[in-house]
Amino acid sequence: HYFGGLRVSAAGGRLRVVEEADLEDYVAGVVDAELPNSFPLEAMKAQAIAARTYALFHLGDHAREGADLCSQVHCQVYRGAPPPEAPAWRAARETAGEVLVWNGVLVDAMYHSACGGHTAPAWEVRQGKLLPYLCGVSDRAAGGGDAYCAARGRMNWTRRLSWWEAERLVSSNLGTVLGQPGLKPGRLKDLRVAARGRDGRAIWLEVVAARGRYRVRGDA
Repeated sequence: HYFGGLRVSAAGGRLRVVEEADLEDYVAGVVDAELPNSFPLEAMKAQAIAARTYALFHLGDHAREGADLCSQVHCQVYRGAPPPEAPAWRAARETAGEVLVWNGVLVDAMYHSACGGHTAPAWEVRQGKLLPYLCGVSDRAAGGGDAYCAARGRMNWTRRLSWWEAERLVSSNLGTVLGQPGLKPGRLKDLRVAARGRDGRAIWLEVVAARGRYRVRGDA
């Protein structure tokens, strides 16, 4: 079920339904959706602080849809009110009002379920996102060993493409990625990683085609 009132309006021939919820109730709902109930309370409290900070930083992101936030992963997962016995309530209550700041300003408190063993600096992932507190850090304990996110089972993955599939993707998308609509690179000859960050992720990908060599940012 849901917390507050529901605001229903007509939008483009369809009904738009927006829930109005108190911030702390919303935080409890996010924590319950983002973490299993088996997690330690302190982990849930950390999640509550991150979720609260993220919500306040991104208020209004969905103003065009008549809401502050959505319920999808790119906002935060939210499925309404948790059961009364859920530990998420306690995590939200015991951290009520607590947020993360940098130089007195709310931070963009992004988080994830799996990071591949090392996070990437924000400026290597999104152009123009020069936030010094979003730097790349290891997900391993100080003494080494396995990364914490390895337990999620999605730390490493492989996707295989045939040469024809790769050529079709390059032909269809290279011009858009480079900001050169209509670009016709010609037959694909090679793809290679031209530069990697400290975390091992590709920063630049070199595309070698019949009509030239092109460099594409790794985040593209």
